Amino acid sequence: FEANAREFRYNFFFECARSCAYTNILTAHQLNDSLEWLFMMLSKGASISAMASMSEVQRVDDFWLIRPLLNFSRREILEYLDANEIVYFTDHRNMDKRYARNEMRVDFTDEFLKRYESGVRRSMKNFRFNRQILESLYEEIFYEKKLHILRVKDQRVVDLAVGSVMKKEGFLLSSGDKRAIVQHSSVVVSRAWAVERVDDLIYIAPYAKETIDKKTKEIYRSKKIPVKIRAYIYKEGIEPNFI
Repeated sequence: FEANAREFRYNFFFECARSCAYTNILTAHQLNDSLEWLFMMLSKGASISAMASMSEVQRVDDFWLIRPLLNFSRREILEYLDANEIVYFTDHRNMDKRYARNEMRVDFTDEFLKRYESGVRRSMKNFRFNRQILESLYEEIFYEKKLHILRVKDQRVVDLAVGSVMKKEGFLLSSGDKRAIVQHSSVVVSRAWAVERVDDLIYIAPYAKETIDKKTKEIYRSKKIPVKIRAYIYKEGIEPNFI
C-alpha cells in the first residue's frame, strides 16, 4: 500500500509539473524521515547505500527532485512555523502504527532524535557522501523509454546500480530481488522487469513477450542484446543500431 501510494503521489507531482512546464519539484522531507528510513533498512539487512536514503538533489525523468529541508529536524521546522505563526496541519495517519514506517517513528526515531539530533545529522551527511562515492562506480550509458543500459566498473555495486534505476521507475527492489540480481546474470523481477548482465553492462527493461521475426532476432544477436530484453525493444520499436 505504501509503495503504491508513493508512486501515485510522485506521478501526481510530475503531471502537475509537466502541465505548468516546471523543471524542479521540491518536497518537505526532513531529518526525521532519513532516520526512519535508516532504521527500516537496518531491520532488513540493507546496504550502506540503501541506508543513506534520499539525496538532496536527484534527477528523475525530466525533473530535478530537490529536498531543501533534509538536514533540518521536524523539531526545528515546527519551532520555526510556530515562531513565525505559519499555519500547518498534521496528518493523523502518520501516527498509525499499522504501517512499518509509522511504527519506527512513534516507537524509535522521534525519541532518538531528541537525544542525538546533532550526531544523526552528521551521520546522514556522511552516508550520503559515501553513497556518492559508490555511485561513481557505475554510469547509465543508454536510456530510451523504459530501457536502461548501465556500465559497471565494480561488480560489487550491481545491486546498487539496478536498485537506483528501478527506484526511478517507481519500483523498489526487495532484499530477495537484490540477492537474485547479484547471484544470476539473467533475472525477471516480480514478473515485471528483466535484468540481464553481459560483461560490464547491465540491461534493464520491462519484461515482455513478443514474437520476433528471424531477421530481427539475428540483428539483436549480432548486437549482443540479451534475450529477455529483446521483446521489449521489438515491442517499443527501439532501433537496435542506436543501442
